[in-house]
Amino acid sequence: MIERIEALSDANGKTKANALVIFCKENGDEILYLQSYASAVIRYNPAREYMTVGPDWDFSKTTMKHVRMFVDKYIPHLKDASIKDIRDRLNRKDKVFYDGKLKL
Repeated sequence: MIERIEALSDANGKTKANALVIFCKENGDEILYLQSYASAVIRYNPAREYMTVGPDWDFSKTTMKHVRMFVDKYIPHLKDASIKDIRDRLNRKDKVFYDGKLKL
């Protein structure tokens, strides 16, 4: 169930067009989604520290900027991780997973 939706903002508080953070409750857990343009690109469960990426998570430079801002703001254990670090964790399935059908 969606609880609230916010525009993604950078470190200076400037909101980004076409990027939303969607806060939900699923099975009692708070879940955050990053939507970039029309695609759900990240699902993050803070309680379990699991990040799931969808097929469009690395679609464009703009989407990658949205991913970087989302990770830095909402995922403390990945803050300052490079995109290469995230890809490496994805390959190792180290708290970063892939879901080819990720949707809200």
